[in-house]
Amino acid sequence: MDPTHIPLDNPALQALVRANQRALLTIAEEPKLAVDYIASFLDRLTREEVQRYYERYVGPHFTSDGRVDLAIAQHAVDAVATELGVYAASVDQMYRPAL
Repeated sequence: MDPTHIPLDNPALQALVRANQRALLTIAEEPKLAVDYIASFLDRLTREEVQRYYERYVGPHFTSDGRVDLAIAQHAVDAVATELGVYAASVDQMYRPAL
């Protein structure tokens, strides 16, 4: 978040941060519920396929404390940028330590 555009104490921003924290907690600590949510938007997959998707691509990469493995994040950003044919930004710019 760039505080020159949206102040860090903005109530809407704070609400968004709380919602993201709850989502991270759910992903990390309630895998069955996380799989339910994933299944709701990957509805072409069977339940077993969604479970494997969670176990491979979601569960191992999220923690309830919101910490990010920068190497994994950079790999993901690079892959998406390549797919879109755009410049891959550095994750150091995206994931700065909390103030």
